[in-house]
Amino acid sequence: MARKYGLFINGQYIHSSHWNRVPNALNPDETLGEVAQFRKDDDDSEIWEACLEGAWQTYLQVRNENFFPFEERLAFLKRLSTRFEDQKENLAQLIMQEVGKPLALARGEVGRAIDTLLWTIEAAPKIINREERLPLHQRDSWKDFEGYWTREARGPLLAITPFNFPLNLAIHKIAPALAAGCPVILKPSGKASLVGLCIADYCQAESLPAGMLNVFNCDNATTEALIADSRVRHVSFTGSAKVGWKLRNSTQKPFFLELGGAAPVFVDEGCDLQSVATNLCKSSFAYAGQVCISTQSIWIHENIYSEFVKAFEKAMNTLPCGLAAREDVICSSLITEESFQRVKDLEAQILCEGGKITQFTGKLLETGSINAVLFEKSGWQKQFLAPRFIEDLQVTSTFLREEAFAPLVALQKATSFETFVEWSNALESRLQCAVFSSNETMLKRAAHELDYGGVILNESPSHRFDPMPYGGRGRAGSGSEGPKFALQDYTELKSVLKKT
Repeated sequence: MARKYGLFINGQYIHSSHWNRVPNALNPDETLGEVAQFRKDDDDSEIWEACLEGAWQTYLQVRNENFFPFEERLAFLKRLSTRFEDQKENLAQLIMQEVGKPLALARGEVGRAIDTLLWTIEAAPKIINREERLPLHQRDSWKDFEGYWTREARGPLLAITPFNFPLNLAIHKIAPALAAGCPVILKPSGKASLVGLCIADYCQAESLPAGMLNVFNCDNATTEALIADSRVRHVSFTGSAKVGWKLRNSTQKPFFLELGGAAPVFVDEGCDLQSVATNLCKSSFAYAGQVCISTQSIWIHENIYSEFVKAFEKAMNTLPCGLAAREDVICSSLITEESFQRVKDLEAQILCEGGKITQFTGKLLETGSINAVLFEKSGWQKQFLAPRFIEDLQVTSTFLREEAFAPLVALQKATSFETFVEWSNALESRLQCAVFSSNETMLKRAAHELDYGGVILNESPSHRFDPMPYGGRGRAGSGSEGPKFALQDYTELKSVLKKT
């Protein structure tokens, strides 16, 4: 019988009346466990109150009673980073088996989560628990006053996270919030609930006070009710634009959105085409394109287009694709059968629009020696869609303009850098883009003229370093993540004046 995992509330696991099956991504017919899911209309109101009131009362203790002070919060984050380091292989294996992320990429995510904890510890003292004096001595009329400004925790944070980076994206919200003194209600993706509960286990093992982190797996209606509750003071959401903006428009609370984009790239003449093609092939198809900054369209100067297509096809057909448990694989199956069908429907639409599709013809990597049991899994193939690239799309195609989250990339002819800038700046969602060129003047122009949250030069748009401000423009989001910037978003400024 599969193990059952409850809701993690105020340091305890509590069962509800509803359960979600968690499939093994390597073999979806196999069950990893069952996770309690709260539904506000059906479940006990005491569970609801325990979660919200627990977070709220813990916040009041931190604010008013010097409970879990700043130095202890940073010490906890350090202990948690050490535990992650000690358990990094177990964490990577869990990520791989729950969400189907290739093992090498899962290991990379664990490493990034550790870095995010350490960057938070470094950034927090520069922002939290500081009083900066106001320059009241500069005016005679102010001489009877003294004063300062400081930052205070906003209060309980509702953190809503997706499946594709279930550990690091959760830590990007949890670590700065805890450093700031904000209790967190984590609502993980239903496709990554075990990773969320594993975070809770590790936090409890490292003596995080009860109420500072609750993990509340729930349905969409309950999520909306959480947002509406007055004890939730702010929300941080990473996920789809459709859901994110719907939730954002439902409230006047501070609401931080990290959404996706179509990640366009320009390739100029004079580049090492095989090197660039290999780079962008990995960026397009890693984790089956299920990354919000996966390369989705590559705009190649028309003078080198044919040569680049040949180089890209060569790179694609040698890409390591197969079972996620292999250490050398970077492209495996899609997360669910529904995702597989969605991409197939998208492919059919592309063909109807006149697009030409070229598919991966390399050999799948299915056997190995890491763990014999894992290599017996074969159900993942039902959700595997081979990488493919598209040509001859009209510039008005929906595929070029909206996030696809799929192992698909469009190769487009560009008459000039200027036309690329004009086209890409007109997109509604502008998270990250990239330009490859040996022309320094063009690279400087790209950094200045491209209206994106991130402009990556001579590298793929998939690059995110965890200390950097990470956020989009237009419909790609609001606010920025990265420990320093989340710490600012999760706190409020207060001025204090005293007449002497």
